[in-house]
Amino acid sequence: MILVFKTSVETRDQVLKIEPVLNTLFPEPSAWNFDLDDCDFILRISACDTVTAETVIAAITQHGFCCEELTD
Repeated sequence: MILVFKTSVETRDQVLKIEPVLNTLFPEPSAWNFDLDDCDFILRISACDTVTAETVIAAITQHGFCCEELTD
């Protein structure tokens, strides 16, 4: 399953700020990535069964960024 989020993470420096948080939630290499070229600054996560969309949203917003799950 892949989770997709619209975020306010717009730059590589901002990705570096949130990277430790995402690596803690998803320790597997390449489990997550940002598309900074997309107008919605998309975050895609190859989801594991133990982390919910709400957990991701809470972690990102706690660090000062907006995050909203995109559904089909």
